[in-house]
Amino acid sequence: MPPPSNHDLPSRHEPRTGHALVPRLLTRLFRDRGCDRPDGQADPASAVADLPAELADLVLTTVRRTRLWRREQASVAHELAAHFRDALGADPAADTDTLAQDFGDPMNTARLIRRAKRRNRPLYQKALIWAGRVVALLILLYALLALRFYLGSPNISVDYLAALNAPALAVPAEDRAWPIYREAWTDTGLADIETLDPLFLPDHANYVRPDQPGGNEAVAFLRRHAPLLRAARAAADKPGFGLAVSFEGDWDERDARALWGQDWAEHAAASQDDRPESATQATTQNSLLGVLLPQLGRMRTTARILGADTVHAAHQRDADRVLANLAALRSLAHHSAETPVVISGLVGISILALHHGLIQDLLREYPDLLTDEQWRTLARHTADVSLRGLVRFDGERMFMYDILQRAYTDNGRGDGRITDEGFEVLRPVHSLSMPMQDDRLTHWAYDTGVKTVVMPASLLLVASRRETRKLYDGLMDRMEADFDRSMRDSPGLITEQTLEDWSLTQRIRHPLIATLMPALGAIRRTTELAKAQQEGIILGIALERYRRAHGDWPADLADLTPQFLPELPVDRITGESLRYQPPGPGQNLPTVYSLGGDRDDDQGTPPLNPHTAEPDSHIAAYWIADADDDRKDDGDWIIYPISDW
Repeated sequence: MPPPSNHDLPSRHEPRTGHALVPRLLTRLFRDRGCDRPDGQADPASAVADLPAELADLVLTTVRRTRLWRREQASVAHELAAHFRDALGADPAADTDTLAQDFGDPMNTARLIRRAKRRNRPLYQKALIWAGRVVALLILLYALLALRFYLGSPNISVDYLAALNAPALAVPAEDRAWPIYREAWTDTGLADIETLDPLFLPDHANYVRPDQPGGNEAVAFLRRHAPLLRAARAAADKPGFGLAVSFEGDWDERDARALWGQDWAEHAAASQDDRPESATQATTQNSLLGVLLPQLGRMRTTARILGADTVHAAHQRDADRVLANLAALRSLAHHSAETPVVISGLVGISILALHHGLIQDLLREYPDLLTDEQWRTLARHTADVSLRGLVRFDGERMFMYDILQRAYTDNGRGDGRITDEGFEVLRPVHSLSMPMQDDRLTHWAYDTGVKTVVMPASLLLVASRRETRKLYDGLMDRMEADFDRSMRDSPGLITEQTLEDWSLTQRIRHPLIATLMPALGAIRRTTELAKAQQEGIILGIALERYRRAHGDWPADLADLTPQFLPELPVDRITGESLRYQPPGPGQNLPTVYSLGGDRDDDQGTPPLNPHTAEPDSHIAAYWIADADDDRKDDGDWIIYPISDW
């Protein structure tokens, strides 16, 4: 190091104060920015080894208080030590107390050195320091976020299972059909029936008649289940079903025997093995998503057996049994829909489709079986069934509200934040709604602990409880309003299209809505087709009554009103009059048809199914034409005779 110049050292005539010494010292320290020492001199203690103890302690104390990096501290220590050596060399008579006093307060000196040293650091070092501070701050904030996330817990305040069962429990005991079904299903072992093949033709397109091959087996089957048929007809007089649904294993033993047959004990044992071991598991497993509806399958089986017996009763010219079976089917449809969820209503609609198909078989093969008054009454009962009344969305809303209370905290004012338990509730929902590859990714995240680290970020990404419910209710209100309108007036569900157009960000922010929003478009079309089928059967009965009264089919549908039909239904696609053709050669029923989605008259010819090459009337039942869809199989939508029942 070059010897200090005169202007670097304090004059003997100047007061030796820290105020005068420190600026000159800083000038010397930072005259050269490359003042870092080699690695071998990176120890501050080595720089003061030859200084008097008092000065060495002063230097080390000052260096420590700078809180600089170790290499920077070593550099400062060497410079301070060099300064004291120069002072001692220039004035051998100087004592250490005087030099220490002139040095000033170590704290102030360290602060000034630190400020100057940091100011002279290279730009990349400053950038790294600030980056580190930002990262540390983010880690701290995320830790606080994680603490807030994992301290939150849901509050189960509403028993939505009780709300779901309210319609069933509101039925007076004497008006409940379930006890009748329960006894019959138990006695006949309905749940243990493996196949209904004896009742059907090989292609399952229709029932076996007694005079057809296999008729004896079908008759024997029906005789074995005569108690079930009598019970179904008796239950038709009951206004309500009266079955409270529950989770697996929570069913009453008598109900379980009727619904699961010989396997009921296995279901009960399995539910005991799967009992939740923690509060989180209980929160997950007891959501409405775990509610079972086994009665729906049993009702469909009962309906199909009733259908077979109706065919056999018609063959035996037993009109009273035919009408009783048809009444039982209508009651079954209503009883199926008592639990207010969409799937229950769809099962009810499928049972009514069977009912309508059986009436069509009577019109085709046994038109003289019923009197004119019986046909008129049957038409009135058929028209009285409200298909829209079967499809209810109360249960879907309950599912969402129940998930919300299990997934979010509750601040007592209708709001809350997503919780760790909430993602446990969402996990099975995600598994049901996502492709297998994404499902494996979800399980990997849970199994490896990645979920534990990542989930707190959901507080920033996932919408709050209030926001989610408000958006869901708004979408459901709009969708139900559209659902109640004819597809002719409102062919597309605006809200459903909105969900399809959601970005990834919107789906992440509203995972429950993106996953649990019902596909109302498909449900709506199913209901629309069922309404057309209902109208077709009522038209068919009116046409048959006209034929009886006049000895021939009408020349025009307008001839049916008002004597045989109060008013004519219209084309559900165009809103115009339905088209009509009397029976042609080889036909025993007239044809009533809609123009279909192409809106041109194909003379009652349905399109061909591209997969089966068979006529498929429902292909023509579409309301929104696709400009890019080159349909080579356009045709008419046949309203009567109905198809696919």
